[in-house]
Amino acid sequence: MINAYLVWRFLKFLSLCLLAGGVFSSVFSNHTERRMRALAVTTAGLFGVWFCGYALLKLSGRSLSEAWVLVAMAASIVLHFCVARMAHVPGAGRLSAGFALASLFLAVGVMSLRAVDLTGIAALGGIAGGVAAMITGIAGDPRRRAPAAASIADPSRAARLGSWSWFVWLARLEGLSLILMLLVSMPLRRFAGISLDGGTGLLAWAHGALLLFYLQAVYSTGSILQWSWKRRALGFLLGLLPAGTFLFEYIVRESRVRESQESAEELGDPAV
Repeated sequence: MINAYLVWRFLKFLSLCLLAGGVFSSVFSNHTERRMRALAVTTAGLFGVWFCGYALLKLSGRSLSEAWVLVAMAASIVLHFCVARMAHVPGAGRLSAGFALASLFLAVGVMSLRAVDLTGIAALGGIAGGVAAMITGIAGDPRRRAPAAASIADPSRAARLGSWSWFVWLARLEGLSLILMLLVSMPLRRFAGISLDGGTGLLAWAHGALLLFYLQAVYSTGSILQWSWKRRALGFLLGLLPAGTFLFEYIVRESRVRESQESAEELGDPAV
């Protein structure tokens, strides 16, 4: 019989490889499309690491409140924010790349050593920062590297399309996770005594992770698509309601269609 703990560890290792690949791809590229793809890979890898890590904590009887777990989670949140910033902000350079790499090394370090006290965490942070500084120094400032020959003529358009696609996938996954948890899992557990996740809380944890990524996407995509603060606040609030993310996606799509039609009418487009 296959050991469940080893299976989860293997899946976490694969997710960690995916996460590291996304971070390094973002750091060593200044191409808009590649950085957007790297962000999507980073998000998928981080979700896998968190999901598998939570399952491993449950199997080993450990707690989320342990110092090394909290530090690893905080570092990974910083990592994801920096990668998102590099994908959405053309001027993001060594500082964002350095923080992303340092956060990656720190998270991997504390996850590998596990029982680490505050002194050890501080030491790991210093080492991670030093290694990140060396790598970013070798990579050079992304803002000074020449753009790839295959770059799209309008990189801002590529950034908008890539960010919107990333947002849509996260919005749909987050919406599905909330529907599954509130409208399927909870009624089954309450009225039929059936627990879809075996009482481990994996579904709630997955929803929490996706909600966090969704909120990051509302902020980042909202910045590049120039959403008002009211629209971003609406996106945050609807993310807390069943099917709310689907409604928010519909609202944004309809708004974009109206804006396109109005622009075409102002220009006298005969096709409108």
